[in-house]
Amino acid sequence: MKNLNTEHILSALSYLSFFVFPVFAPLIFIIVFRKSKFILFHSIQAFFIQLIFYIIAMELLTNKEYILNYLINNGNFDLLMILCAIYVYGFFISLLFGAYKASGGKWFKFPIIGNIAERIVKLLLVES
Repeated sequence: MKNLNTEHILSALSYLSFFVFPVFAPLIFIIVFRKSKFILFHSIQAFFIQLIFYIIAMELLTNKEYILNYLINNGNFDLLMILCAIYVYGFFISLLFGAYKASGGKWFKFPIIGNIAERIVKLLLVES
């Protein structure tokens, strides 16, 4: 991939793919664009961000009866709604921020996920 603008756009799309084909689209980007370090790094970060969101969301949805009963009986239902809204907005903001940084050609690392992604990129590029 010689054209850096194409790499930047594809890296941003790996974050924004959540709205079309979540979790699996970054995996497809990882497999298809394995030779590009920039796309690989951002695709791995996008994959982990989306995966963590789904794991937490599924945990909340599968245990919703227990959580809702506890919060309704204790009068904290509004607190649950506020926490869910903060969680969802934080997730979307992190996706949009990652897409913004990637489209600008920046090597932005999210706090923990970025270090993990960097190690995985090094491992994948050593193998090939």
